Amino acid sequence: MFDLRSFLRMAEPQEPPKPIAKFKAGRMTLKNGNVSADPQKGELEVSKNMNNEIIFKWVKRGTKGETSPVTITLKNGPATWKKVEKVNDGRVYVLEHGESPKFYWLQAADDAKDKEYENKISKALEDLPVNKAPKPETNTNTTTTTTTNNSSPEISQDQINAILNSVMANTKSNASVDLDKVLKTSTIVNILRRHKEAAMEALATHLPQGDNEPTFDELLQNVESPQFRRIVHIFNKALRSGGLGALLNEMGVSNTNNVEKLFEELEKKYGDRMQDDEE
Repeated sequence: MFDLRSFLRMAEPQEPPKPIAKFKAGRMTLKNGNVSADPQKGELEVSKNMNNEIIFKWVKRGTKGETSPVTITLKNGPATWKKVEKVNDGRVYVLEHGESPKFYWLQAADDAKDKEYENKISKALEDLPVNKAPKPETNTNTTTTTTTNNSSPEISQDQINAILNSVMANTKSNASVDLDKVLKTSTIVNILRRHKEAAMEALATHLPQGDNEPTFDELLQNVESPQFRRIVHIFNKALRSGGLGALLNEMGVSNTNNVEKLFEELEKKYGDRMQDDEE
């Protein structure tokens, strides 16, 4: 049986984990098909928050909080962190996610930890929930680059085109249904009114208990309350993160982070009960 109290305990805030990686890096700007390096000294911090989202936060070094960080939040994959090969006098990495790849040039003089950071970031990105879709490989090994006078790396047009083509292919089939939009209050109320008896039979025990038996009006009041909307929002975020395996198994459905698949399984399991109530 679905236990609302257990679910709310799962949704309680947790301490944010330590950063996955933190290193000196500068940003590179992609504009009109050209990539240019920003010579500012910066630091890139990659971390995972309590919602299992991957955060890329770039800050300018030496400003003591005077400038705002540039933050990228990744909720879903696919996403990759790859080294751009054959860059003269510099080390460049590209974050591929969505339609606009982000380029960074590493500013530490020693490259001893580059591979360690690459492996840690790649592993974290692989753990992001992702809708199943073909993932083409990006060829970053076939072209060379030139450098500018200030030793900031510059990427060739062929490399830019190859990366952009790969990113566009990765994003074609990544649309996802939002549970917050599907389970609108008006939609739920209409469903409950159509299946009044079945709804009361299934949900009455989850309503606040008093001296008298819960009524259908009390059920509607709970569904229309701000607290219920927050529960839907929390459930949506937890579902999309792929972290509801135990709870979904308790409900009798397989673990998934796909809303459409979840509804299909719920319909198979409970659809007959609703049809019987309509008859």
